[in-house]
Amino acid sequence: MTWQQISSAYPREAQQRIKQLSSCIGKNTFISLLLSRYLSGVYRPPLYQLTLDDFDDSPNPQNTVDTTPWDIIVNKHGGNYVTAIANALLHLESRFPFVRRFIEYNEYHKTDESVLNELVHLLSACIPTQDSYLSLYEHFMGKATQSFSTAKSGDFYTPIEIIRSISALLDFKQGTVYDPCCGSGAMLIVAAQMALGGSDLQLVGQTQDLETYNICQMNLILHNLDVDLGKQPANTLVSDQHANKTFDYIIANPPFNVSKWNEASPYHNDNRWRYGIPPRSNGNFAWLQHILSHLNESGRAAVILPNGTLTTRVQCERNIREAILCDGVVEAIITFPAGLFYNTNVPFCVWMLNRSQKHSNILMINGERLDPRIGKKFTTDNAKQIEELVESYRKGELQGKTETYAVVSLHELAQKDYILSPNWYTSSNYTDLSNLRFDLRHFEDCMRELKASLKGESILSYIEQWKQVDMTAISWTKAVLPDLYSIFGGIRKDKKYFGQGTPMLDMKTVIRYPFIPNTSNSYVQVTAGEIAKYNIQYGDIFLNRTSETNDTLAFCCVSTKDMEAVYNGFLHRLRPKDGQTIYPPYAAGYFRSAVYRREIEDISTVFTTRASMSQAKLSSISVYYPDWNTQRKIGDTLHMVFQYLQDNPGTKLCTLLMDFERLLIEQYITYPIMGLLEKEKQHNEKNDQS
Repeated sequence: MTWQQISSAYPREAQQRIKQLSSCIGKNTFISLLLSRYLSGVYRPPLYQLTLDDFDDSPNPQNTVDTTPWDIIVNKHGGNYVTAIANALLHLESRFPFVRRFIEYNEYHKTDESVLNELVHLLSACIPTQDSYLSLYEHFMGKATQSFSTAKSGDFYTPIEIIRSISALLDFKQGTVYDPCCGSGAMLIVAAQMALGGSDLQLVGQTQDLETYNICQMNLILHNLDVDLGKQPANTLVSDQHANKTFDYIIANPPFNVSKWNEASPYHNDNRWRYGIPPRSNGNFAWLQHILSHLNESGRAAVILPNGTLTTRVQCERNIREAILCDGVVEAIITFPAGLFYNTNVPFCVWMLNRSQKHSNILMINGERLDPRIGKKFTTDNAKQIEELVESYRKGELQGKTETYAVVSLHELAQKDYILSPNWYTSSNYTDLSNLRFDLRHFEDCMRELKASLKGESILSYIEQWKQVDMTAISWTKAVLPDLYSIFGGIRKDKKYFGQGTPMLDMKTVIRYPFIPNTSNSYVQVTAGEIAKYNIQYGDIFLNRTSETNDTLAFCCVSTKDMEAVYNGFLHRLRPKDGQTIYPPYAAGYFRSAVYRREIEDISTVFTTRASMSQAKLSSISVYYPDWNTQRKIGDTLHMVFQYLQDNPGTKLCTLLMDFERLLIEQYITYPIMGLLEKEKQHNEKNDQS
């Protein structure tokens, strides 16, 4: 069976084989093949081929031959496929100058001829539609992204669902669309696709290097679109290829937190820095001001930036943020959770800019509180909810605040030092008490199952004692954390000191375990003085000061004995000021309760690459505790469950015991405290009314 027959009989299998083979050759070679194949139309025998006249814009083309670029490759003009590919590209260079880079690449890089042979035959026999070309290209670029788009540079590959969502918010109609860091051109392509009259949009962009310049050109050709990328690829912030131009729409995902973005050239007198001179150490506010300088008087922009732009207290950046807000050009701020970008787990935000009117209020949307929640992928339902909120806000129909959004005045922003973290303005996500009442029955069922399974086990007496406990008669005390604990940071050393020496409590252990386990996975070489300074004693509580998400920020791990160990610099140590107020094992429950998690959410802003908890923030946290005997009862039960799980890992009872542990904290810490808080709230409301 011929290649043509195979591809005709099994088109899907042929496409899959092409995708497999594409990973065996360099991206420049594969793009060269795909471009030559696409521009040569459907492959036919030589007598029926289109001619090079079809690719030449000049009225009197010279030096043409009765063949196409693809025919040059199929017939190996030059003796082999590598040379033939270069010859084919030479015939395209007059119309597509960017292929010069591919020609140069193919001259100096050799590829397995057997792989090329199979690819050429398969590409000759199939991919008759534009969608097929795009499918191959997008698959290839999705794989290749890992090699040229890294988390270190901040140049992340933006999922198409996110691009479509923010494009919808810009409501493209006609005019000019600009992406100052367009990469492969994906955002410009989506803009053209989503515009009511896509052909009326003029696409403008800039890339930093020749590789992305060529990739972008190729991508736009496959989509039958033209783009003005300026005279040459260059660093947009240093060499603006579209200086003094303004645009109707701007959509961009600049590289995050670029340091030393302008070392060589002077930049203080740049007209783009209307709101303040951005620091050389971080390019975020240079990008934001560059985009604002290119936005015309009725233009709109959507800019993906790190969450640090919302909360940074670096003086010059904070002042730029204030100046931009006070100028009334910010329409909305939308935050998104971590895990949506390819190749990195950082969260991010979108700045919606709008010069068509002055904005004295700003819409804040907390993407982590959408319903349905954003999971591993951003869905059409997520996009629809954001679009509806923005549309309602633009119509003047949105006011006040919910868990998901808040309409915030500039006056309120000023009171919070122009911090733009939405969770500082939206309603708190308090636990529903009715759900807790339902879980009480779940708790009782859980105890019955454990009783049947733990006959003769010493842990059973700790579990059964909770059958008759009435928490309504228990009194509770409230104190701020610094009144109970002294807070101290952990040890920081060069990497060369880690891996051996003294046991060290690390961040992963704190997040995973409520009590410090008997074995350690981390070690560090320390001096006697450092051991004395960073030692671990009975009753010490350790909280992780950083985490990938807010959900695991400032978790608690309690020491139930003095230990010959230290703790690392990613932790805060809370050491009791006396041993008579908080029973240490009780703290393991309180610091993993919903009440405590609410405190963390209330004081924590959204984060840049990771969530963080400073000592100053911890100092504002409240701690609620019952009498000593009740604390002992709760704490000893939690510690016994922990020890049983450590001694019996992987048993069928583990899931049931972890359920019991969660429900115990919920029913005998969270629920009573929230009941007290509700009574306090009602009491205060009555006083206000009177």
